[in-house]
Amino acid sequence: MSTAMEGLLGFFGASDSTALGSQHASQGAEAKLVHHRGEHQAAGVPSGEPQHSPRDRWVHKTPHLPPAALREALFNAAHHDGPASLAESTGMVIATTGNRFIFAKLLQKFLAGLKHSLSGDLTNHALVMGLGKGAKSICEGLNGRYSHHCVQSTNWPGHDTEYETGDAWHVAAELHKLELILNILTLGYSVLYVDVDHVFYRNPMHHLLSLQADIGLPDNHCELTNDNTTATKDSKFDQDSSLIFAHSGPRAVRFIYDWIAQHKHDVHRQDGLIRHDQVLFNEVLAPHFLRDAGGGGDAFVRIRKLSQDRFPSWCSGPCGCAGRSKVAPVSFAKEEDPLEGIRGGVLECPESTVDQWLTFHYSCAKSGPEKEVLMDISLALLEEVAPIDMSIINGV
Repeated sequence: MSTAMEGLLGFFGASDSTALGSQHASQGAEAKLVHHRGEHQAAGVPSGEPQHSPRDRWVHKTPHLPPAALREALFNAAHHDGPASLAESTGMVIATTGNRFIFAKLLQKFLAGLKHSLSGDLTNHALVMGLGKGAKSICEGLNGRYSHHCVQSTNWPGHDTEYETGDAWHVAAELHKLELILNILTLGYSVLYVDVDHVFYRNPMHHLLSLQADIGLPDNHCELTNDNTTATKDSKFDQDSSLIFAHSGPRAVRFIYDWIAQHKHDVHRQDGLIRHDQVLFNEVLAPHFLRDAGGGGDAFVRIRKLSQDRFPSWCSGPCGCAGRSKVAPVSFAKEEDPLEGIRGGVLECPESTVDQWLTFHYSCAKSGPEKEVLMDISLALLEEVAPIDMSIINGV
């Protein structure tokens, strides 16, 4: 079984890479990257051979993880109570990725939320993929305090510093994220992928698995969304790809595989437009898969829009949403810097609102330092959270 699965992973990587390599050679053009909310044409087609492009150092390399290491880490994450408890296991993994810069700033805060969520220590279920050796070293340096599982991408050519939305390494990270999800699905597990700038409040596994969904992403804004309703061909999508739920099965595999293929196809467009993973989901993939759905949402892939009532984002305010309305804080005493934003504070949100949260995403922060502070403020809303001591990470 394991040999067949490794062969399946190799087939996905080889067939996709070969086809795209032929396409790239015929085009001979380098696409200019754009912000995921903006679109513009490239000023012109650069000259030179395609293989000299920095982009080509990663786009033709399938970032598959070593199958043996991945199988072991996934088994331990999905079934952390051991073989005796397999009958009760969810068979689900919580996954995240990042390079050294991101992990040094945010990984311990992410793991602290997992460990101190109100539904028990979820770091047992966490698979953390480092993009580069430095990232894996940081991940392993935290194993003394948390119970997560560290693996390393074997084909990460990107840098270890911060990358901006729209640069080549941001797109590379998106592809690595989707490839990780595909790897997990093809090995037989369901997965909740979350960017490392999330804080967990409760165990989301049982809620997500109860939805009878193949794919689920949260709303970008406050909406009257029912997590239990399957999207139909008339649905409009504005979803946040920083959190992706994929249920084990062929339908989710097909969806993620097509998402990767479309992403790589965009990289080679001669018109210079690259749509990032979030735009591809909202404008291309979700509408395509639901195009022939019946009135009851009887589509090939069952897609769920997840409510910000349960999966809020800082973009909607410090206390998230209640339907279409933003929730006002009970109190928010904060210190602010004109350039870097919030530098400290104490936040109190309505208890009835916080009781609904499963995760909280700290997007739309003014700066990296503000995001770190916001995650600390959020962790303070959890019970008995240990202070975040970044000194335990070697070399940071």
